[in-house]
Amino acid sequence: MESTYKKTGGCIVCGASEVTILDPPFSDSFTGYSELVSGDGVCEKCNVMFIDRNHTWKSWIKVGNETTFYKMKEMRQWLLAPPERPFSIYLTKGRKKIGWIPLLRLENYSQDNFIIGTDFLSVVMINRKEITIMDKLISTLREHKTSKNVLLSGEFPAIAWRKAIEEGWEEDIKNALGNKNNPQWEVMVHVAV
Repeated sequence: MESTYKKTGGCIVCGASEVTILDPPFSDSFTGYSELVSGDGVCEKCNVMFIDRNHTWKSWIKVGNETTFYKMKEMRQWLLAPPERPFSIYLTKGRKKIGWIPLLRLENYSQDNFIIGTDFLSVVMINRKEITIMDKLISTLREHKTSKNVLLSGEFPAIAWRKAIEEGWEEDIKNALGNKNNPQWEVMVHVAV
């Protein structure tokens, strides 16, 4: 659906006021109404994000006004060493949802504690110190041939336990189990190599 110019007003996506707004470019299958704010239409900047499918289909980083698109695995480096402020980070694995909408109102100004958007968990608060520890644990378990599904579910098969006990990395499994259902853990598992 193509947007048409309306007037000056408030944007229902980013919340900007007194901007030139357009009719919302939402399709009939749009499901993100709960993410919108009060306003009169969609500003030109937000309109581009709805029309350009890269914002939904790819993971990205926005620094200032510049957006760069990446594959999910390439995002690991940016989570561990975020870009200069202000920035926004969005991760997608399903390429269908619009979990990036809240990011238009939530820019990060800290590289140690920041918010990211995802299409699998919505908005997640990230603590860089914690995810660095998680990343090392995930890398160690991946070296032991642990699948991402096992890391997410916490259901380590008996053979993995036996091998861990024999080789001395049983504590790594226990630490992984302690992270089950932690949104930061899930994010780091998805971006792991």
